[in-house]
Amino acid sequence: MNQVPRIVHARAIMLGLGLVLALFTAAVWAGTTGKITGVVTDRVTGEPIAGALVTVVGTDLQARTDADGRYIILNVPVGSHTLEANLMGEESNPAQTELLLFQHIEVRDLKVSVDLNTEQNLTLSSEPVEMGTIVVVAERPLVIKDRTASMRIVEEERIQELPTRGYRDLVALQPGVVQRVGNLLNVRGGRFSEVAYFVDGFSQQDPLTGVSTTEINNNDIQEVSVTTGGFNAEYGWIASGAINVSTKEGGDKLQGTVEAVTDNFHGSKYDYNIYDVSLSGPLVPSSDRAKFILSMERRYKGDREPSIAANGPLEENSSAGWTWRGKFNYKLSKAMELKLGALSSSDKWQFWQSEWQFNGDHMPRLEDNNRSLYATFEHVINTRTFYTISTNFFSTERERGDGVHFDDIWAYGRPGQGNSYDNTGMFWAWDDMNGETAVEDTVIDGRTYAVRGDEAAYWNDYLHRQSSYVGVDADLISQVHPNHELRAGVDFQRHTLRRYHHLFPERVYLGYEDGGQGFDPVDRYGYSITGESETDDGLEGAKHPVTFAGYVQDKFELNGMIINAGLRLDYLNVNTERLRDETRPLDPDHYLDLENPTDEQREMANRLDPSDLEDSRAEVELSPRVGIAFPVAEHSVLHASYGRFMQRPDLQNLYVSYDFLEYMMTEGQFFFPFGNPNLRPERTSAYEVGLTRQLSMNSKFTLTAYYKDVKDLTQIVYQAAAPRSFATYRNTDYGTIKGIEFVYELHRIKNIGFEGSYTLSQSTGTGSTPTSHQIVAWQGLEAPTMPTPLDHDQRHKMTAMFDVRWSKGEGPLVGGRRVLSDAGVNILFKAGSGFPYTPTAIYDDVSLVNTGKETVGPINSRYGPWTMQVDLKATKGFDLFGGQFEFQLWVINLFNRENVLTVHSGTGEPNTTGWLETPDGQAWLAAQSDEGDNSYLTAEDKYRLREDDPTWYGAPRQVRGGIKFMF
Repeated sequence: MNQVPRIVHARAIMLGLGLVLALFTAAVWAGTTGKITGVVTDRVTGEPIAGALVTVVGTDLQARTDADGRYIILNVPVGSHTLEANLMGEESNPAQTELLLFQHIEVRDLKVSVDLNTEQNLTLSSEPVEMGTIVVVAERPLVIKDRTASMRIVEEERIQELPTRGYRDLVALQPGVVQRVGNLLNVRGGRFSEVAYFVDGFSQQDPLTGVSTTEINNNDIQEVSVTTGGFNAEYGWIASGAINVSTKEGGDKLQGTVEAVTDNFHGSKYDYNIYDVSLSGPLVPSSDRAKFILSMERRYKGDREPSIAANGPLEENSSAGWTWRGKFNYKLSKAMELKLGALSSSDKWQFWQSEWQFNGDHMPRLEDNNRSLYATFEHVINTRTFYTISTNFFSTERERGDGVHFDDIWAYGRPGQGNSYDNTGMFWAWDDMNGETAVEDTVIDGRTYAVRGDEAAYWNDYLHRQSSYVGVDADLISQVHPNHELRAGVDFQRHTLRRYHHLFPERVYLGYEDGGQGFDPVDRYGYSITGESETDDGLEGAKHPVTFAGYVQDKFELNGMIINAGLRLDYLNVNTERLRDETRPLDPDHYLDLENPTDEQREMANRLDPSDLEDSRAEVELSPRVGIAFPVAEHSVLHASYGRFMQRPDLQNLYVSYDFLEYMMTEGQFFFPFGNPNLRPERTSAYEVGLTRQLSMNSKFTLTAYYKDVKDLTQIVYQAAAPRSFATYRNTDYGTIKGIEFVYELHRIKNIGFEGSYTLSQSTGTGSTPTSHQIVAWQGLEAPTMPTPLDHDQRHKMTAMFDVRWSKGEGPLVGGRRVLSDAGVNILFKAGSGFPYTPTAIYDDVSLVNTGKETVGPINSRYGPWTMQVDLKATKGFDLFGGQFEFQLWVINLFNRENVLTVHSGTGEPNTTGWLETPDGQAWLAAQSDEGDNSYLTAEDKYRLREDDPTWYGAPRQVRGGIKFMF
C-alpha cells in the first residue's frame, strides 16, 4: 500500500500546527524554572496592599501587586532565593526617603522548584514608619497545592546529606522506582527505556537504546525532580518517568568547591576514588551582567560494583571517567538573557563475568562518551509573560569489544579457529592454557593473525554505535489571567544514527573484497563495511529520523483548586525504507512463481535491491492530559490525573542493515533479529489519585494509587518467509501496572528529620523487554499471550532516611566547646522484595555447553529473597583559611548484610544448581579428567566456583572518607 498521501497529509497537519503555534509561542522541553506568587496585606488592617514592589534579590525579576494585593513572578531559577517587598518602588519621593525609612521585608531561603509554584504571602505597613528591614526565613509549605502529578523533589541540601553519589542513586530511592543490576531504572513497572532524562531541560537519552549514560558532578546538582505519573503536556515520548536534573549557575560572588572521596586509607579497600572541583561567580568583578560556573569530576573505581561474595575486589570490573561542565549567563538587558552551556562525560569500564575469570584480560571492555551543547535566549516581555528560544546538540557514543583488542577490528581475525572452552566446558580457555606458544603466525593479505596457543579465547563480538541530534525549540509562558497560566510550544529534532555490530569478528581475515566473507555477519548503518569510517551514502548510510511536537496547556487556579489541562501532538518520521513484502523480502513481485522467469528476474529474486523496498510511514499521535488538585480539608489536598502517553520505540529496533538482511536471507546460519521501520509508538493510559495530609506543623503523609494500561509494546517475533524465515519486531506486547505508594515526611524538628516510604505494586505483561521472547522466536513457537509478572516486578519496596544535624553554634557543650557544631549523621535504610523467576527442574545451568531446561511452573511465578541495606554518612565542618572544610565518613552496607540478587531457577538458591548431586551430575563428574589443565583446580572445584557467581550478590561493607573545601 502506498503511504505517500498519508505522509504528505501528516506533514501538512504538523506544518499547520507549527505555524499557528509559532505565531505566539516558543519550546517543548523539560521545565527549568518555577514561579513565586502570593498576596501582600497590611500588617494592621489585614487589607490587601496594591502597588507594593516584590523583587527576587540578585535578579531583575519583580512584580507589583494588583488591586487585590496579589503578585506573580514567573521564570524564577530553581534554588534558594531572597524575596524583598517594599512600598517605595520607583515612584517614591526621594526627599521623603531622606526623612523616613519605609518598612520593607526580606524573606530568605525561599525554595523554588521546577514547574511548581512557591506561594509566599507578605505583610507590610501601609504607612511610612521609622524602622528598618524585617528579615524572615522562609519555611517551605508541607503541602504543595499545585502539584497535580506524582513528583518528588530532592534539593541540594538533601543531596549533600545522603550517602549517595550521582542522580541515579537519588532517583532509585523514590517510591515506585526499581533499580536493578547495571544502574538501570524501571519506574512504575515500565521498561527502563521508558524513563526520560533531562539536564537543565535538555534530553540526555540515547534514542537508539533509550538509556542515558551521562554522569554529573554531585556538587553541581541544584535539584533533582522525579515525576512518575501525571506528566504535563510539555513532556513528550515518555511513558513511565521523567528525571529532570537542574544544575547550579554562577552567583554574585566568587565561589569554589574542592572535594575528594576515597577508600584507600584502610585495609578492606575497593579502590573507590572521586575527585571534583568547581568555580563560579561573576565573569567580571563587581558586575552582575555575566556569570559563569565551571566544574570537573574525576572518577576511578577499581571495582565498580563490589560483591560481598567475592574475596576482595573483582578484577577486570573497574571503571574510570571524567565529567566536565560549564554554564555561562549573560544579561543582555533587564528583560533579556542569554545562557550557554556545555556538558561532557566519558567513562571507560569493564564488566566481570564468571565464565571469563581465568581469562580476565579478554573480558569485554566498554567506552561511553556523551557531549551536550546548548544555547537559550530568554525574553521577559512583561511581569506576566516570557518566552524562550533554545537550540542544542547532543551526542552519545558507545563502543564495546574485547578487553585486549577493543576497537582494532583486524586484530580479531583467527584463520579457521574459534574460541575454545577449558576441559570442563565451564570457562572460556585462557591464553597459553596448556603451556603452548604460537609456533608461527598466519599472514593473509599482508596482515598477521594469531593462532591457537597464543589466544585460546577472546570476546568475539564488536559493537560501535553513535547517536546525535540537533534540536530547536521555543516556549511561551504567560499568566494571561490571575487564574490562568498558559503554556504553549513547538519542538523539532533531527537525529543522526550510526551503528556497527560485527557478530563474528574472528572472520575478518577472510576480507571483504572479491567475494570475501569476513564482513558478511555485520549489521551496520552509518559506518563503512569495516567500521573504520563513517558514511552517509546509500541504503547503509546514517539514519536521520525526524521528530516534531507541539503542545498547549492551561493551568487554571480558582479558590484553591488547580486544573492542569493540556493537549500534545507528536510526529515521528523514521526516514528509511521498509520491505514491501516480509514473506518474500527478496522477491516481493514473486518472480520465482512465474512459469518461465527470465535470468534477470531470477537474479532480482535472489538479491535485495531498491525495488524491494518502499517508504515507511510517519506516525502522528495526539495525547490529552489532565490533572486536578483541590483542598478537601484545611490541611489536605486531593489530586487526580489522567493521561495518554506515547513512547517512541527504541530506534535500534526500527532500523536494519540491508546488506546484512540479504546475507541472512540467502546464506545466514544463525539467529539474529531485524529492525522493523514500521513499529508504532507504544501507548500508555495512566490513572492516578492521591491525598496529601498535613498532620502537624512539621509532618505530613501522601497516599497515592495508580493504574496503567500499556499497549503496543515492542517484542521480537518469528516471521515466516522465503527463502529463509527470520525474526523481527512487532507491537505485540501489552501489560498492566498498578500500585499504592505511601510517603511520610517529618521536616526537621530542632535537629532531627525523617522521611519514609513504602510501595506496594504489581507489574504484569507479556514481555519484560523487546527481546523477552528471543528463544520463542528462534524456535518458531507461539509467543505467550497471558500476562505474567515482569522481570522487574518488585512487589514491596521500603526506604527510610533518618537525619540528625546541628548548625553552627549548636550541639552539646563538652569542655566549653560545642563539639557537634556544624555536624550531622544521615542513616539510609533500603529494603525490597525479590524479583521473579521461572521455576525449572534441576539442570546444569552454568556450563557453557549446558542442556535445555524444563520449566515446572508458570513464567516468573516464584520470587527471590528480600534485600536490605543500611548506609551511613557523617559530616563535620570547620571554618578555616577563610573557607569551610567538611570531613566525611561514608559506610555502605553498615551491617555487612549478604543480599542475594539472583538465584538458580532449579533450587531458588544463589550458590548451587543442585545438579552435581543428581545422577547426571555424578556421571559427568566421574568422566572428567584434569590432565593438561594448569589451573590446579579439579572439575568439581571449577563447577562449584562457576555456580557460586559473586555478581549474584549485593555490595559488602565499604568505608570511605572524604574531605571538602568550600569558599
